[in-house]
Amino acid sequence: MENQIINGTLSLDTLRANVADAVVRAYGAEREYAKALNAQFAGFDWFEVEANDVSDAAKPVHAEKKALYAVLKGKHSNPSTVWARVRKYGAEESTPKPRVPRAKVRARARVPRAKVVQVTPVPRCCGMSRN
Repeated sequence: MENQIINGTLSLDTLRANVADAVVRAYGAEREYAKALNAQFAGFDWFEVEANDVSDAAKPVHAEKKALYAVLKGKHSNPSTVWARVRKYGAEESTPKPRVPRAKVRARARVPRAKVVQVTPVPRCCGMSRN
């Protein structure tokens, strides 16, 4: 596909690249926000607070969620998906998985398949036995 100008502004290639850049920026911003929330709520698993939690410990988390929703209002069609991702990233950052070095995998020796032979049963007739 050629790099054509659409509506006298940007090309499809440029717009496509802008989408990819925005996704990468959003991902990084959400991860950094989750890390900051982990630091803010140190010693408390804030990412496990549910919407119906009315405990005193949950109140600052609900306030932060409300502040995020206010910033996203009009900019995102479903702020709850952003909050869900931030919670997920917070949980991941809180308990990072240990990196296990990958072992070198040797190629398996190829084993030839056995041929399948179909056996046709011998019909029994005339009341004769096989003895």
